[in-house]
Amino acid sequence: MTEVIVMESAAYQKMIGQIAKIAEFITKNEHKLQDCDFDDDVWLDSQEVADMLHISTRTLQRLRSDGLVEYSVFRRKCLYKLSEIEKKVREKVITCEPHLIDVYKKNRLLDVTKDTGNE
Repeated sequence: MTEVIVMESAAYQKMIGQIAKIAEFITKNEHKLQDCDFDDDVWLDSQEVADMLHISTRTLQRLRSDGLVEYSVFRRKCLYKLSEIEKKVREKVITCEPHLIDVYKKNRLLDVTKDTGNE
């Protein structure tokens, strides 16, 4: 049995326009996801690192205390270079599934794109 949906022409045209905008946004920003080069200047706070690695902030504090993770303090806040966290995961200093970092980077890029109004 075939189901037929009826809608006003104006609503249909509006929906088609919105789909076209979404497709344009994806096409325009697809290269950013593929060519994304997170340099050393990407800094993460403790909560971001903990979320990315699926560990607690207390575990991250232990890694700092044991000298296993490099960090800097800025305005009483611990900050970590994304490249250093990736390096420690590769060296197996920190146990984490590497795909979690890739997922985090893609999500962060999408968040930055939204914040800059490139939608």
